[in-house]
Amino acid sequence: MTIISISILNRSGKVLLSRQFVEISRIRIESLLSAFPRLVNSSKQHTYVETESVRYLYQPLESLYVVIITTRGSNVVEDLETLRLIRKLIPEYLPLYASLDEESILEAAFELIAAFDEVVDWGGLRENVDVQQVNVLTEMFSHEEKLANMIKESKMMEAKEVAKRRAESLSREKSEREKLNKLGSDFGRLQGRSFGGISAESYQASMTMPETGFTFTGMSNYGNLDSKTSQPPMTVENSKVVSAGIGGKGLSLAGSRKQDAVLEALRKEGELMTSPAAQSKMGSTSEEKQIRNLKTKVKSTISQESVHFVAQEDIVLEMNRDGVIHSFEIKGNLILKVSDSTKASVRIHTRLGDMQAFQVRTHPNIDKNLWTSSQVLGLRDASRGFPVGSPLSILRWRLTSSEERMIPLSINCWPAESSTETVVIIEYELVAIRELENVFIHIPVPKSASTPKLRGADGEYSFNSRLGVVEWKVSIIDKNKPQGSLEFVTEPAPATSFFPVEVSFVSNEIYGDIGIESVRGYSDDSEYKFSFEKLLTTERYSIVHD
Repeated sequence: MTIISISILNRSGKVLLSRQFVEISRIRIESLLSAFPRLVNSSKQHTYVETESVRYLYQPLESLYVVIITTRGSNVVEDLETLRLIRKLIPEYLPLYASLDEESILEAAFELIAAFDEVVDWGGLRENVDVQQVNVLTEMFSHEEKLANMIKESKMMEAKEVAKRRAESLSREKSEREKLNKLGSDFGRLQGRSFGGISAESYQASMTMPETGFTFTGMSNYGNLDSKTSQPPMTVENSKVVSAGIGGKGLSLAGSRKQDAVLEALRKEGELMTSPAAQSKMGSTSEEKQIRNLKTKVKSTISQESVHFVAQEDIVLEMNRDGVIHSFEIKGNLILKVSDSTKASVRIHTRLGDMQAFQVRTHPNIDKNLWTSSQVLGLRDASRGFPVGSPLSILRWRLTSSEERMIPLSINCWPAESSTETVVIIEYELVAIRELENVFIHIPVPKSASTPKLRGADGEYSFNSRLGVVEWKVSIIDKNKPQGSLEFVTEPAPATSFFPVEVSFVSNEIYGDIGIESVRGYSDDSEYKFSFEKLLTTERYSIVHD
């Protein structure tokens, strides 16, 4: 079977999209496609037509034609199967709610070409794939991109919080100044009535216009002023409440017990704000902690050689609180990073265990015949070599399951509502993985509820009032302590308010039984040192109510 081209044409013969899989000139392929409308006879029910050199296989698609051009010696039965698969793929990559017309095909042209490349390889041979596998292969998920987006979103949220705190701080500072000015006016009026020395207006002027250079350092019984001493301008950060002196002690800007008592009273009333500098020292938000934890997850824990491999798996799980699995998927990647250009042209001898349940796929540039015959990963064109300095996913695998015994961690959430309170009990149990680290469990709490009261927990517990979630962290879960629980009490709320429960963790144990036996040079078959690590993370791990 040799497929020359896959094309999409309208009924008048206009070419909307064409993908070639063999060496052929543009003039030649345009000539073949321009001849197609004249060969189609609408009165016949055949789905193919032949010329002296090629065979056209076609299928109507509303107002369009899907056309496959093959050699005459190609297996027509297999080609028809390929045509039906292409026919099913086209609606999958069109924009949402789009109809099968010329505009939609042109808009999704690049996505359709990528899908065609997964169905037919370079050379015109069909791959053994179905619609679901093609969708997975064209998804192009990037863990690094996801991490970068999470860090970017965290920085944006942090910037918004800083701006919000700064606005609140400025508002509180303005309120403090008004209260201090009012307090100074009251002291001035009292002093003016008692001794006739200084009025409230002159005192407030000294508070609001410090640039004149005058300050109150002392006052006699008759209100004499000493204007020789200059003080720096007063602000909310360094100002002191002015006390009224009797019997020759006068007014003073120095700190006193009375001043401290007034400021303390204002603080108790909630009128004084902590300065932004002090607020920044109070600690990082939970989002910053989560980003730091995520960076810790992807940090390598072994000494990397010039040829380094990472077998990384991401888990996508959604199950309800009764343990019924809605979706469970494991997506694995074998990532190669070469840091020495002299070791770029290599062949990787792998060891695959029991992976019959997995769908395994190599990179398009990998020699598939070599992989199929001996499980060796090598480039088709070994003279090019693997990229140096940048990681490359050379092998992918995927597993879907609905068996509860396959999940790494089972989570049960039991909210019990009464007329006065809601008691929430969260339990976890280790299932399929022997050890998990940095386990974070986030339980949402209604924003109208007060701070939950803790009754008991295995691990660390905190409540993020701004996000409205209970954050539960367990550093390690292994066979020595495979179970744990957390219990807290909050105000009455429906059970649905405490879902979905989000879980994240990391482990050096993966599901795919894959290993590296040796790395050998392509030309001289010399053996190179390599390093290999395994990493299991969560892309999405949710427990929903129903």
